[in-house]
Amino acid sequence: MTKVYKLTVLVVDLDDLGLDGIADELDTAIVMHQESREVEWDDDHPLNKKDTYQAEFDRLFGDTK
Repeated sequence: MTKVYKLTVLVVDLDDLGLDGIADELDTAIVMHQESREVEWDDDHPLNKKDTYQAEFDRLFGDTK
């Protein structure tokens, strides 16, 4: 089994980096909430594919939209 994690973070953008800059600087983030699920992982897992990862994420952690 492999664990997958969902993290909710709070980022204070004191340097006006914007969303892309923040994504590059995740060390400034504070983890506000975390969840984990165990999955049977292989290279064909839906989380490992661009066209299916969102649906699998929603299935595992609940619809986030």
